[in-house]
Amino acid sequence: MADYILQLKKEVNDSTFFERLIDAMVYELYLPEEIKAGGAEVLKYLGVTLSGVEVLPELKEGQDDKNLKTIEKVYKELSDPKHPISAALLKLLTIEEVNIIEGRK
Repeated sequence: MADYILQLKKEVNDSTFFERLIDAMVYELYLPEEIKAGGAEVLKYLGVTLSGVEVLPELKEGQDDKNLKTIEKVYKELSDPKHPISAALLKLLTIEEVNIIEGRK
């Protein structure tokens, strides 16, 4: 995922969604009970799907145009309001510990 952010910063400058997803992953690792109770789990939706397709396909060195298309496709899929990752990112905003860490409380 860091590759996605670096590619976006190099080309487009808006990597907010993927940065937020990394934050969600870290919160889930350090606050598993709170994240699960808040319905904000993301880790179980990342990796390889049952059909063998990677949710976050690897980017190829020197193929910037292809990489950007891959990132755009992944972004469109994961940010769709019907996708559980998109819903989980919204639910993060309701978790008290996350709000404290992020300075909203």
